[in-house]
Amino acid sequence: GASNSPDPAPLPRNTPPKSKAWKQKPIQVQSADDYLHALKAARGLDGGGGGGRKGEGYGQQMRQRAADVEAAQRREEGAREERGYAVLQRVQNRALQVSSSRSASCEV
Repeated sequence: GASNSPDPAPLPRNTPPKSKAWKQKPIQVQSADDYLHALKAARGLDGGGGGGRKGEGYGQQMRQRAADVEAAQRREEGAREERGYAVLQRVQNRALQVSSSRSASCEV
């Protein structure tokens, strides 16, 4: 009995800290308006007349980028259609060759 008592004794002393539940400390959160004002101030859109021009420049850049992307997509779509048409032509030519060879072999 004496040899068994020292072994279990350290385990109960170590387990209570491990079994204690972890708790998140409360976090102070600012209102959404505070974040919105900070974002507007960072972009230079918070009221000033000069900030409006900066926002317009960004909008113009985005519109230009969108136009460039759309133009690239139209070019890629045209090329893709041409490749598809070429594949269709090859398949049709092969089908004609196979059907003509089959009809020739049936007639002989």
